[in-house]
Amino acid sequence: MKFLAYFIILFSSFGWVLVGCSPGGFLEKTVRPREDIREATFWIPAVSSQECLGILHEVLSRSGMVREMRVEEGEGKLTVVYNSRYTAKKNIEYGIAAAGFDIDETVGDPDAKRRLPEACR
Repeated sequence: MKFLAYFIILFSSFGWVLVGCSPGGFLEKTVRPREDIREATFWIPAVSSQECLGILHEVLSRSGMVREMRVEEGEGKLTVVYNSRYTAKKNIEYGIAAAGFDIDETVGDPDAKRRLPEACR
């Protein structure tokens, strides 16, 4: 019976270290979430010039949402590679729309669109 009492006291005092329930617990430091790398393609009709591509690249790289970006100029297709554990596809779409670009069915922000060069509207 004494053994059981000592075990309960010991486990209640130091058990959190073993199971990782505290901010500095063992499991929290050793378990890392896997990355979920995905690729998405968007249609942006205004990607027709190098100037527009530069603005789009600046917006995406500044936001930190995407890892890689490829553009097919003639078709207006934008392909991005992103980690879906940290960024949703819809967030990327809304970020591009906030910069003033029309993307898929989402209309770009009118105020931001006015600040874009004429070729990018």
